[in-house]
Amino acid sequence: MDAGRAPVRVVAVASLVSVAGTIAANIAIAVLIYARTHSAVWLSVSFLVTFGVTGFLMPLTGVIVDRFDRRRLIIATELAAAVIYVVMVFVDSPPIIIALGFLEALIAMPSSSALRASVPNLAGSQSFAWANGLLDMGFNIGKAAGPLVGGALAATVGVDVVFWVNAASFIIAAALISACDSHSQRPASQTTSAVSWEGSSSSGRIESCSASRSDGCWDTSP
Repeated sequence: MDAGRAPVRVVAVASLVSVAGTIAANIAIAVLIYARTHSAVWLSVSFLVTFGVTGFLMPLTGVIVDRFDRRRLIIATELAAAVIYVVMVFVDSPPIIIALGFLEALIAMPSSSALRASVPNLAGSQSFAWANGLLDMGFNIGKAAGPLVGGALAATVGVDVVFWVNAASFIIAAALISACDSHSQRPASQTTSAVSWEGSSSSGRIESCSASRSDGCWDTSP
């Protein structure tokens, strides 16, 4: 069973790295916006579009997650977010920086939903509660570490470094998720207990997670 939990550990680490980098960069955006504008209004807008947007739009991402391969979607969104923050290093305009932050927040939402939706398929029914707890732990550690890292780096070496670090965190997360594919094939002895809790959007059926599946049990599409 311990081998079957390896993919979940990889996903939890990827989530921690990605979340910590994102929140660190959001803090750096706020620092940069206030330094450029000295406006509490602009500062509030930066927090709204980076931290607040997910609360309004996250429910809509389920439609996207259901239509695409989850693993590929996560990797694509992580790499796209990395590109956005590399571009942000070379941007000086506060409105454009805020727009890029908003774009990255939109791109990140399907990735978060896909990670959550993949937990039952990766962990199986026997380890589902453990997997959710581990993923929550990684997410919360990232939330705690992000502001500390972002504030410290922004104050000492500048916001551009934070943006580069965040871009690197997305690339690391994408690499971890990509490597997870090779670990997520279950032994045949575990296929009966490894239950996929979510079927395709058309059938809604529950399927067994088989070692012969080429998708590595990331989703339940045939």
